[in-house]
Amino acid sequence: MKRLGFCIFILMALVAVSYFSLRRVSAGGEELSQGVDDIRREYSVTGKIPTKRIDDLSLKWQDYYKSISFAENTNELNEISLLFTSLRFAEDGQDLIKECELIKTSLFLLCENEYPHWYSLL
Repeated sequence: MKRLGFCIFILMALVAVSYFSLRRVSAGGEELSQGVDDIRREYSVTGKIPTKRIDDLSLKWQDYYKSISFAENTNELNEISLLFTSLRFAEDGQDLIKECELIKTSLFLLCENEYPHWYSLL
C-alpha cells in the first residue's frame, strides 16, 4: 500500500510541475507577444523605431528565458534570442516589422509545442 501511495505522489508531482511549466510558458509568451504588438503599434503611429520599448521587451525576454530554460529546448530559445537581437538592431521599418512577425510566430510555436496533443501520445 505504501508503494501505491508513493507512486500516486510521484504522478501528482509530475502533473503539478507540468501544469506550472505550461502556464509559465503560455503566460510569458502572451505577454511578450503583446509587447511586440505594442512596438509595431507605436512604430505605425510615430514612424520611428521605439528603441526604449524594444530594450524593455528584450529585458523581459531575458527574464522569461531564464525562467523557462529548464523546461524547454534551448535551441528554440536561442533562436528566439537571436530574433530579439535582430529586433534591437533593426535599421528600418521593414526590418522591424519582419522581426516582430518572426518573434510572434516563434513564440506561438513555442507555446503550441508545450501543449500535449493526443496524436503525439499515440
